[in-house]
Amino acid sequence: MVHRIRSCSETKLKRLSSLFGRAFFTDPLYEYIFPDLSTRQEAIAWELGNVVLYGLRFGAVHVDSRLQGCAVWLPPGETDFTEERMSQTGMLDSSEFLVADVEKRLTIFIERSEEVHRRIVPDPHWYLVLLEVEPDRQKDGIGSALLEYGLGLADEGRFPMYLETAEKKNLRFYRKHGFEVREQSALPGGPELWYMIRENKLGESHAGIHH
Repeated sequence: MVHRIRSCSETKLKRLSSLFGRAFFTDPLYEYIFPDLSTRQEAIAWELGNVVLYGLRFGAVHVDSRLQGCAVWLPPGETDFTEERMSQTGMLDSSEFLVADVEKRLTIFIERSEEVHRRIVPDPHWYLVLLEVEPDRQKDGIGSALLEYGLGLADEGRFPMYLETAEKKNLRFYRKHGFEVREQSALPGGPELWYMIRENKLGESHAGIHH
């Protein structure tokens, strides 16, 4: 089946927030950040909805024609989440979900990921912030179509691409598309995280190799 991939607008934000709330419900990272089962789905939808909005305004958000999958990217030179832009997209707003313990775990994840991200790929690159598909559609090729669409943009500019994942089962999927694990570590009392880079296919990468 051929999946048509296109850019998205803010009018679809609510639907995409709900999609991520469902799709990341059993992700080890979000089980760690939001351990309360009764509020986890709504909390993820709020948290990642803000990330989608950030991508819509300052990056690129791609979806399939039926909004069964979504990918959020930040372009070369814009891969740091700035405080000003986070404020503009509600990422710094207080929320009923961000109680002290939750905020502490979220901060641990953000600080650790930012440190690794900047260290292992210091040169211009694309950042795949989020990629997810409705749980009952994850064998239909939507994720691959979304990823290949973004990889084409990266290769046009001869840029590498970076991502992190807490799902071990995702490693095979990303490796199939040219990503390699560059670092692996566990959050304190939390899940394992894998940090991956894909070199561009049209020329020498801008990113160095770090061990």
